Amino acid sequence: ADGRRQARSLPLAFRLLLTCVLLPTFVVFLYLALFASNMYLAETKFAIRSQNQQQSLDMLSTFFRTSTSTLSDSYILQNYIASSDMIAKVDARLHIQEHYSDRTRDIWYRLTSKPTQDELLRYWSWAVTPTFDPDTSIMSVEVKAFTPQMAQAICQAILDASEELVNTMNTRARTDAISLAQLEVTRAEERIRAANEAMRRYRERTVILDPQAVASGLYGLVNQLEGEITKTTAELAEATTYMQADSPRVVMLRNRLEVLQKQLQAEKARLASQMQGDRPLSALVSEFQSLTLEEQFAQKQLTSAMASLEGARVQAESKTLYVESFQKPIVPDESLYPRPVIFSLVFMLAAAVLLGLVSLIVAAIREHAGF
Repeated sequence: ADGRRQARSLPLAFRLLLTCVLLPTFVVFLYLALFASNMYLAETKFAIRSQNQQQSLDMLSTFFRTSTSTLSDSYILQNYIASSDMIAKVDARLHIQEHYSDRTRDIWYRLTSKPTQDELLRYWSWAVTPTFDPDTSIMSVEVKAFTPQMAQAICQAILDASEELVNTMNTRARTDAISLAQLEVTRAEERIRAANEAMRRYRERTVILDPQAVASGLYGLVNQLEGEITKTTAELAEATTYMQADSPRVVMLRNRLEVLQKQLQAEKARLASQMQGDRPLSALVSEFQSLTLEEQFAQKQLTSAMASLEGARVQAESKTLYVESFQKPIVPDESLYPRPVIFSLVFMLAAAVLLGLVSLIVAAIREHAGF
């Protein structure tokens, strides 16, 4: 009775502070210090690097960053670490659900016995924290677990799975590049085979290896004969002006002119024999030039495609992206969670703020009501 009277004699504010703030804070401190399970923190730091990555010396690039392939891959990896796929991969290796749902652990920190996908994902987001710094391109991963060995093992499993994902992306990129280059080579080979076959059919049809050379030779010979005939005709006309018709020179010039005319007729007939039906030799030459040009283009395309394929193979031999880990996960030697003093102070501050807000609301209501 005396104790109750002494409690009633205390100021209301102090009683509220004691009941709603100090006493709950003391209970929370005792629970964290005596009953809460220890949580161990393991950490690893790594970065995705590229062998052909070049450092920009442009001053503007220092202030205005642009998205690069490595930066994009880092964000992909950050989301992969926080995904259900990573949970399944690590759980298959370490059985983390059994570890986090152990009934001997703290009820506030442990996982439910049969968690749903959403519950498991939310718990994983609390236990594993991936952080990416775009300024330094460094990925940091912090892992909480009930034992130091499990914290280090989970951290190492995440690092291994991250490197495996990067290698998978490398393999796919290399395979796609080589497949595309090989497809271009196949197309170029088909084109050059088609061009060679068209040229073969043309030569079998015309029985001419090079109609352009034949035409040049025939037209040149005809022009030469016509020039000789013109010259001989002029000499014959000049000789008949002062020589008899049966003189040796006139007879010789007349015979030469006759021979040249016969040869000219023979060459023209030969030129006409090179025609295919009603197609002149010039048409055959034009067709031959088109086929030759197609062969040249096909050969250049094949050369370019083979060079691209060789370049793709050289790039495939090198690992374009790789995970560079400069802080390996180690076994923690002390428990960092929970922190009884810090957590209790935070709880006390939150309780005090909440009590103050409730008090202000009650006071405002009473003042408004007039009592």
